[in-house]
Amino acid sequence: MKGIERKSDIAIVTAERATFWIVSLGTVCFLIAFILLFNLPQTIAEPINQLTFSIKQIANKNYNERVHFKGSEEFNDLANSFNIMAEKLQEYESSTFPHS
Repeated sequence: MKGIERKSDIAIVTAERATFWIVSLGTVCFLIAFILLFNLPQTIAEPINQLTFSIKQIANKNYNERVHFKGSEEFNDLANSFNIMAEKLQEYESSTFPHS
């Protein structure tokens, strides 16, 4: 009988430890998901908003507009391509229209 009680006690302790770790890891995962829910969209939206503003500036013939992104390589490549385009448009504008 004592062997059964001992195994039962061990099972209870093991179940309590497992419950503790499951709750702890679940809480950590929830916190990470909550933080990403609010920060990730802004991290993605900010460069897009900046690029949209710059595109509107180019459309208004403000060819001096340039974008500079901090962060991911993809956004940096996009910014470099945009800046090259703006530079080429600025060169074209200055070469075809005489200034008075």
